[in-house]
Amino acid sequence: MSEAGAIPFAPGDVVWAHLDKRRHAIVIWSHAQAALIIYGTSKEKSYQPMVRVSHQSPDGQALGLTKPTFFYGWNLKVVALDLLESRSLPCPDELFVKILMVHKEEFLKRKR
Repeated sequence: MSEAGAIPFAPGDVVWAHLDKRRHAIVIWSHAQAALIIYGTSKEKSYQPMVRVSHQSPDGQALGLTKPTFFYGWNLKVVALDLLESRSLPCPDELFVKILMVHKEEFLKRKR
């Protein structure tokens, strides 16, 4: 890790998240000990709000995807920094906003 107290990840950083398996993830926020991430999955649930990112699209290439990946609003997790591996890639701004909006939709739906 870097200097004590330094924040190693910025919003929109693309990382590997070592969860149940290694997953593509995007950092929402982080601090010196943990980060909030939204992670992708290869499982499509067309009845759920999501952002689909094709591995062949410019966004998919920017994220380093190798297959279509789905970002669902509920795939949000706070994780210790040692579970994250930097990919040295930024999420394209427009995609980052779309993914955040899907999370917002899911959050508001669950609050009702």
